Amino acid sequence: LRFDTETISQLAIVSPTVSYALTKDATTWRLTQPVQDLADHAAVSTRLRTLAALRIKRFLTDTPSVEERSRLGLEPPQSSITLHSAGTEPVMTTLVFGHSLDDDPLLIAATRTDEPMLYAVAKEELEPWLTDWKALRQMRAVLVSRSEITKIAVTQTDGSWVLEKGEQGWKDGTGIERPAAAIETFLDQL
Repeated sequence: LRFDTETISQLAIVSPTVSYALTKDATTWRLTQPVQDLADHAAVSTRLRTLAALRIKRFLTDTPSVEERSRLGLEPPQSSITLHSAGTEPVMTTLVFGHSLDDDPLLIAATRTDEPMLYAVAKEELEPWLTDWKALRQMRAVLVSRSEITKIAVTQTDGSWVLEKGEQGWKDGTGIERPAAAIETFLDQL
């Protein structure tokens, strides 16, 4: 596929089992359908890179008939992914997916709405897009950069502790230096 993953600003995915949409403002991805929620930027970026790397496994025809498109499940489409790019020349591209091929169930019929040719792509490369939107939800409880955190205070029923970040690194409440790697691991798990 020909698109720059960094310029994509909207996505809409429709399949027999799921429909969802995402929008990006500046650097933040948000799910807009079926729920309004923050999306995991890394997960969306990974899926976009996978989609950008999707390769044609076989060309089916350059001039398909309506009957052929229908037989392959492309008219009407079984599934679609619509990409909107931002930038100086905004572009909308829709990828349309049909049935698995009769002679190879690991391949699925596909086309772009801006091109007439039909081709086959690997079904397994599309399955995450067409089945699971929940994996794109933001799962982090704390959405702040590690570099912005200068103090950590934890209170539990059996006690509490404090860490503060200074010029020489992290120190506990008694002034003892603590290993930065362990603290960064702790922050990553929030």
